Amino acid sequence: MNISRLGEAPDYRFSLANERTFLAWIRTALGFLAAGVGLDQLAP
Repeated sequence: MNISRLGEAPDYRFSLANERTFLAWIRTALGFLAAGVGLDQLAP
């Protein structure tokens, strides 16, 4: 089974789904970073 067919444009739904997943990881990383900075500010 060949996932990527030669000569055909990829299905845009897969590209959009991959971008949503990537942006979700970025959002999660920024949340952890903000939480870490916030905790660092609270710690004596």
